[in-house]
This record gives sequence, structure tokens and C-alpha cells, in this order.
Amino acid sequence: MNGIFYCRRAARRKTIELNFASVVCVGRFNPAILTPHFLKDVCGLQTPFEPEGQTAPVASQISFGELQFYVDLTKFQIRLDRPRDLQPPPFLEVGARYLKVLGYTPLDRVGLNVNFNVDVGSPEQFSVQSAMQEFGRLSPSFHTPVLFSATVGFLSTSNAVLVENDLRWQLNDHKSLRLQLNRKQSTRFACNLNLETIGLDKDRSRIDAIITDFVLFSELVPLVSTHLEERR
Repeated sequence: MNGIFYCRRAARRKTIELNFASVVCVGRFNPAILTPHFLKDVCGLQTPFEPEGQTAPVASQISFGELQFYVDLTKFQIRLDRPRDLQPPPFLEVGARYLKVLGYTPLDRVGLNVNFNVDVGSPEQFSVQSAMQEFGRLSPSFHTPVLFSATVGFLSTSNAVLVENDLRWQLNDHKSLRLQLNRKQSTRFACNLNLETIGLDKDRSRIDAIITDFVLFSELVPLVSTHLEERR
């Protein structure tokens, strides 16, 4: 069963199914470093689960229950399946320590992801393209700003690019937000929000963004879910 949490909007209680949350960093890595002892003793991982997986020179993968670590020569990823809520998960601090310990490892960009389900009811009455276009048209002039975040403000057409089921906003010179909608079943879609920070090679302090930026998802996921489901 997927993770489910509750949110309130207009005095109404609704549930949101969370599929996974993850952090992905692109750079140049040494997969042989990824071991249970390194994660626990150096990166501060605390877990009651025993490790499963393997460490290898080309690609390493280790899991602790629903928490998965993966490293190959160009990617470092931590993924938590079925998170219980949208609070910043502890694995973000583990990931930040991992990247900071490897101070001379070339890093390019880091992305945060939250993937969740949206039930749209009748597929005949739901258009992915029109729904995505509405997101791109939102501006402060709307009385009901579906995508307003206290963190980044209004997400409007001035910085939105829509390509089919993929909508992107450039938030500043090093940060962008991406919304993707993909059909899973006839009436159910998987929605993915991605927040990407580039330029880690120029400013490694941006590694801390993987902790602080996650708060944005707690604002946007309920808003996106509600907007799509109200189109039924």
C-alpha cells in the first residue's frame, strides 16, 4: 500500500497517495564507497533495518527496508518508497553529509522528487494537455491561485515552458521546478514534482538545498492534487 497522508483545503479532508520521494545527484562518483558502515558511521544513517544489496566498482545498491541507496559512476540516488507524509525525510540529511564528505567529488546538479497518484475520474472528461496549460496560465490576477507557494510565490506563464505532459518553471538562475503527469491506469495518473538545483560545481553550499527546498513539496503537492481532481 502506498503512503497516505491527509491535508485540509476549504474545510475538506482529502487523502494523497505518495509513491516515493527521492534525491538524485549527477556528477562523478566512486560506487565502491557506498557501504552500510559508511552510511551509518560517516553519514549518520539511523535505521532498524538490516542492509540488503551489494557494493561494486561500477554500481552499488543498498536497501534498508523502504529506503534505497544507489550509486554508479555518474549518479547518486536515495529513494524512499511510500513515505508517510511530506515532511522533510531524514535521508536528506544523510545525502547532504554523503556529498559533503566527498569534498573533491565533481558535482553538477541535484534534484528532489515527490511522486504521487491522482485519480481523475472519467478519462473522457480529463485532458492532460488542458490541465497542464491551466497550470502554465496561473498568475496573481487569478482569485484562486492554484499554484501559489509561500516559498517561491506565484508560478505563472512568464517563466513556464509546456511540452506535452511536462511543465517547467525557471525559479532563478540555478533552480527550476518541473511537473510531469503520466497515465498509470485509465483514471489514475502518477504526478511527479521535481525541483532541480544546478551549479554545485561552482557553489557547493547549494548541497544544503536538498534539505531546505523539500518544504516546497508540502505546499505544492496538495495544491496540484486538488486542482487535478477538481477537474473531474
